[in-house]
Amino acid sequence: MKFNESQILNQSLIQSMLKGQSSLKPKQKIMKQFFSLSLTLTSLVDGFTILVIYLLVSTTSGTFEMKIPREMILPEATQSELLAAKSITVRVQDNKYFINDRVLNIEQLGIVLRGERKINERIIVQADKRANFSSLNPVVLSGLRAGFSKISFAVLQGERN
Repeated sequence: MKFNESQILNQSLIQSMLKGQSSLKPKQKIMKQFFSLSLTLTSLVDGFTILVIYLLVSTTSGTFEMKIPREMILPEATQSELLAAKSITVRVQDNKYFINDRVLNIEQLGIVLRGERKINERIIVQADKRANFSSLNPVVLSGLRAGFSKISFAVLQGERN
């Protein structure tokens, strides 16, 4: 009674996979091979499922998309970071201040920012690159008075030299 290598390997694989499965042991050899193959594929699929879920969770970030008016040209920066989801955007355009497309004066801006401080962690100032400092400074000062410590400026990612 001679066995070749493949028969010995197949027999040991089937026995090791099915050793503790007394109620599931089929009587035919073909069924044993099919059952051992399905166990191997099941564990492989489970492993890939866990890997895919891990990658989906770890790469999902809390960013959001910002609407930029067509006539506004944002400045470029060599270093930038993604926007945080818990932030309020203040748009400065033609020396007017906008929050959610609502025009505000300086006093109203301070009141709205104090109310938003409970919800948001950061202010994002969205201004045209042609805007001067005198139009941006009131936004920064109002944000600081309202209690915001994180104030960012919306920019376009430029190329590094």
